[in-house]
Amino acid sequence: MTLQLVQIIFLLACLALCALILLQQSKSGGGMGALGGGGASSTVFGARGAGTFLYKTTRFLAVVFFVGALLLGYLQNREVHRDNSILNQKTVAQEAEKSEAALDIPAAGVDNPPPASNTDVPTPAK
Repeated sequence: MTLQLVQIIFLLACLALCALILLQQSKSGGGMGALGGGGASSTVFGARGAGTFLYKTTRFLAVVFFVGALLLGYLQNREVHRDNSILNQKTVAQEAEKSEAALDIPAAGVDNPPPASNTDVPTPAK
């Protein structure tokens, strides 16, 4: 549950971060923001307000992105180790069964017992 929630927040932060970076004007004055009415946004926030708002929001989303990446790595690593511990328990149980089965092997001298005496099959010539 926690992993899925962090993944959703991380994905939304990634998409918003991409959009905000494309909306900002570059130092040379151009940018994707000018294509979608970027000049009109400066009248809503003031002459310098849009740049400051976009900058602060981008900085916040960048922090969310990096913290989310670290948190996702930690949570997925913890989940893998939890799965491995279950697999290791199964492996230990299988090894115990194998070692018990190894005890059932007959001794070396019993591998070739003498033939039964009550058969009609003649014994091989020597």
